[in-house]
Amino acid sequence: MIMKPKRFAATSGISPARGGISLILVIFLITVLLVLGSALTRLAVGSRHLAENKQATLAAFYLAEDGIEKIKTELSKNPNWYTDLPHSPPDDINWLKGKTIVREYNKNRAYAVGVSKKAVRIIKIEFEPVPFKQTLWKLL
Repeated sequence: MIMKPKRFAATSGISPARGGISLILVIFLITVLLVLGSALTRLAVGSRHLAENKQATLAAFYLAEDGIEKIKTELSKNPNWYTDLPHSPPDDINWLKGKTIVREYNKNRAYAVGVSKKAVRIIKIEFEPVPFKQTLWKLL
């Protein structure tokens, strides 16, 4: 006598009417996880850009400070040293952007420009004539 294997019904205990709800829940859960992952990625990228911009700004400031030291050196060697003729208006940032150090002829002010990536920092110093006592400096 040959025995036939018994067949078991493939039922999971879920009625056919509720069978699609688990698929909808899984799709909803995946969507929520994708949205959260996307938001966290954007946050991380934004933080990175912010840190890079801050670093570039600080580097530009230090380069401008170095320019002030170069100006002091040039003036100590030659009190009549200048790089440009007088320009109007005096604090024209667009005029200064392409330069590194500027002292206008017969003016008691000088500018140092620091550029790092997209960051630009300009320091202006105003001084008295010889012996060049520094009276004011400010960041433009």
